[in-house]
Amino acid sequence: MTNATSATVFSEVYSAGFGRTPWLGSNLWYDPGFFDSVGARVATGPVYIADQSNQNSPGSKEFFNLAKRKFGTGLLSDPARQLYDGMIAWALGADEAGTWKWPAIRQGILAVCSSRGTPVSTYAEGYALLKQHKKIHYMGAASDCSFDHYQNVFSPFSVLHFNHDKTVHFVATMSAAQLSS
Repeated sequence: MTNATSATVFSEVYSAGFGRTPWLGSNLWYDPGFFDSVGARVATGPVYIADQSNQNSPGSKEFFNLAKRKFGTGLLSDPARQLYDGMIAWALGADEAGTWKWPAIRQGILAVCSSRGTPVSTYAEGYALLKQHKKIHYMGAASDCSFDHYQNVFSPFSVLHFNHDKTVHFVATMSAAQLSS
């Protein structure tokens, strides 16, 4: 459901008297446009959002602080956190590999996203340690950037709920290990 159709759907839902019916939406609703399109009454009502989340990580906190300083809100449309993580993992991987060329950069990315290194949550932290020839583990905004045996990243998911100021609070979180078991 897009932001535009959400406004129509929720208008009909409330008109029909189903305003107390809980809704669980995808991470597409984790967007300031959704809040604006349906209004505070709906967004802060029984509407919950399932979203990939790494809320307790330093990388997530850093991302939200940067977004708040730059855009006035930490709530950005998906896939902002995933793109942020990808760019930092790529840059640190290139630094580790000493090149941007494939397949060396792939090995660099896998190395900086390995749990065998010192956890870092920013490019600057990672770059400083790499220059000291230390191993790092980039802990991102969307996940901890640990690749599985298929070289995919599997992250925690949270159920979120909007506050009146367009921020969200976390209702529940399931770890990647819980989801994959």
